[in-house]
Amino acid sequence: MEIIVLTHYLPNLQKGTNCFALKLIQSKEIWLFNCIEGCQHILVKKNIKINHISKIILTELHVNNISGLIGLLSSLHLVGRTQDIHIYSQKEVKYYIEIAKKYSQTNFKYNIYTHRLYTGLIIQNQKYKLYTFTHTSKFIFSMITKELNGIFRLSKAKTFNLIQGPLYGKLKADNYFLLPDGSYMKGQDFKYNNKSGSNLAFINYKYHYRNSYEISNQSILLK
Repeated sequence: MEIIVLTHYLPNLQKGTNCFALKLIQSKEIWLFNCIEGCQHILVKKNIKINHISKIILTELHVNNISGLIGLLSSLHLVGRTQDIHIYSQKEVKYYIEIAKKYSQTNFKYNIYTHRLYTGLIIQNQKYKLYTFTHTSKFIFSMITKELNGIFRLSKAKTFNLIQGPLYGKLKADNYFLLPDGSYMKGQDFKYNNKSGSNLAFINYKYHYRNSYEISNQSILLK
């Protein structure tokens, strides 16, 4: 997972890292957090193809966070995008998009799905999970990557005369096998300990609360 900061300015107490993109490993998919004015031009300078954006997460319905949203959606329409896009925010963003489409007399070739943020798991795929925690009108985000399987202990497998093949992969995936004599093999006995996945925490306000401290502990922190 690569973090690409898209803000014009250096982080400080007044203006933090409120706009960035997450480029997922082994995938062309990009998750965009907030959409500032001129966001699409910054994406081009960062060599990011806007057509790879699959999800847009708006941390707050402030003009600094959504001023570039309609322009980005219009640009996606102009480049011929047909794939669906998902926007996560407060419920009012749906009406904002509808009004912009009405007065600009624009219809997009792709579907836009809006999702309301709430406390809990909001996005999940095979490698990543994104959790949201609310504090008054603010949101805290925690993105956790899937833990990696430990290295397979080939020498131990050979000691038990296990035939090399698909069985090794199943053992590495922590599967259990019941043998004809009633004993069983545990996959975790044939590999080293799993490596825990990374944790990215994003806090979009400058004052710290207990829940923000607990979430950001032992995490890569963006503010």
